[in-house]
Amino acid sequence: MLVTLDRHLRDVSGASPELVAVLEALECSFREVSLLLRHGLRTGGDAKHGSGVWQREVLKLDQKVAEIILAALRGTRTRVVALGTHEGVVELEGDSSGNGIGLDAAPPAPAPAVSADPYDYYCAPTSPATSPCVRRFAVVVDPLGGDAEKADAGASSGTIFSVYSARAGGEEGGTRASVLRRGEEMLAAGYVVFGAATQLVLSVGRGVDGFTLHPSL
Repeated sequence: MLVTLDRHLRDVSGASPELVAVLEALECSFREVSLLLRHGLRTGGDAKHGSGVWQREVLKLDQKVAEIILAALRGTRTRVVALGTHEGVVELEGDSSGNGIGLDAAPPAPAPAVSADPYDYYCAPTSPATSPCVRRFAVVVDPLGGDAEKADAGASSGTIFSVYSARAGGEEGGTRASVLRRGEEMLAAGYVVFGAATQLVLSVGRGVDGFTLHPSL
């Protein structure tokens, strides 16, 4: 029986529904990037692509991939994202762009309860209809690595990522402390290879699993 990534995350991985939502958002962004790369990197008709021009094209593509990933994560409980294309970190909490599920536009609620885990941040035990959940994940991403400069010649490129529980907003160090973490604190980690096939390798702490994109499905 075919086991899709979504089914694996929901039925096998043991990940929380909130973490599943983050990983599924990343999955959607990776499928979009795969489609983007399938059309090739050259964006214009200039036959005189020197090395400097080509490097700028790759840089623009790297930024485009970062934008795709950020747009997908805005619909989840991701609080902060660190990307190889950005100085510092990108804070998604308080985003009012209208994307996602409107967590930030909900009416004010009592202060959320903090668990015994110093890296976790939970929702207040009140009705979801009247209380927003605090965004509580930190995602670290290198949007497009590998041989991106040689992608027009068929070389593979890829994205590597990890997910942590975000530190509480008032902690010393702020949002940077959410992404400057030890590897053993990861909730999930993986990478995607964009080449002849698009392949995702993922771990949520219970072994390592691999998935291959089937475009017709």
